[in-house]
Amino acid sequence: MMQDQIPENKRPYEQAYFPAKPNKFVLFMHTFLPWQIIRFAALNLKIVRLLMKGH
Repeated sequence: MMQDQIPENKRPYEQAYFPAKPNKFVLFMHTFLPWQIIRFAALNLKIVRLLMKGH
């Protein structure tokens, strides 16, 4: 009875319920140190800019 009221794409344990699996390029970028340094610096600049606006 309750099963009929759940939308088709929200039924648990079906493929659409789970997040997408990262591809090889994404996994490579997550472990590529130069890219991580660039992302770290960009994030730090955003935080510094946000702090400067507040003070």
